[in-house]
Amino acid sequence: MKAGTVKETLQISESRKNAAIILNPAAGRANGMAVAKELCAHLDSFQVNYTLFQTDRPDHAREIAAFSLEGFDVVAGIGGDGTINEIINGLADSRSEIPLLPVAAGTANVVSKELGLPTDFRKLALLIKDSPVKKIDLGIVGNRRFVMCAGVGFDANIVREVSKKRGAAGITMLSYVVPFLKELFTYSFPRLEVVVDGQTVCDDATFVVVGNMRQYGGPFGFFNDAEVDDGLFEVCCFRGRSWLSLLKLGVVTFFKTLADSDSHPILKGSAITVHSKSAIATQLDGDCGGETPAAFKVLPKAVSFCIPAAE
Repeated sequence: MKAGTVKETLQISESRKNAAIILNPAAGRANGMAVAKELCAHLDSFQVNYTLFQTDRPDHAREIAAFSLEGFDVVAGIGGDGTINEIINGLADSRSEIPLLPVAAGTANVVSKELGLPTDFRKLALLIKDSPVKKIDLGIVGNRRFVMCAGVGFDANIVREVSKKRGAAGITMLSYVVPFLKELFTYSFPRLEVVVDGQTVCDDATFVVVGNMRQYGGPFGFFNDAEVDDGLFEVCCFRGRSWLSLLKLGVVTFFKTLADSDSHPILKGSAITVHSKSAIATQLDGDCGGETPAAFKVLPKAVSFCIPAAE
């Protein structure tokens, strides 16, 4: 992040007494309950009151965050990036400004990593009790917000296949291998038109990623210069038309060396629209979204996160 960015956007909290904990037991390796027990044991030692809510269906975390958090002064989300997505949507639905602490228990845990959050349960419990608060941007498409990224085409098709196989046992990075290989060799490379802040910047993209964070998913990274609180998206318009070009894209994003080029221009903007002749799938924060046409808009500093104090 740019020097001074964090200090300018931090709010220091007073010690918190009442915490809500939203647990998704099916996230990642389905070990969320064990994580919750560890975290709650430390909250007990710090004399923080808490109520544990457990989800049992898709979008349940959104419902809990929207309708069940009155009287709490912090919420912790135990799960993956999809769980955090549901919680931020619920907080936005209720216009709640209570801060959110992601507790990594998912597959990629991009949001936790991006915010520099610890994995030590004692340190996480301390952040629930008392921590700086940072407001960051959200994206919105239709009535669904996202905090990390959105994709149109290739990755959305993979997410859709993985979601069909999601069960009580959870998923791991290995769950993506077969869908990735299948999509790599069968992708249709649709023609996508990308409009950034009212100007058509690309009319021959075949895969589009809209990002709010540097990291993308698992070990991959699309946007090295992304800022979570600058009011702008980064958008990559991939123009490749072969499985080999997609594989090369995977390699450079794995090593986080993707740079602006004619084959995949990277732009910034606060409003991104993607059009196509036929309906193409989208994904939001690693879960299924809708289809094109899709209009992505930035909501500046729309959600509060607990973060570690600067050292």
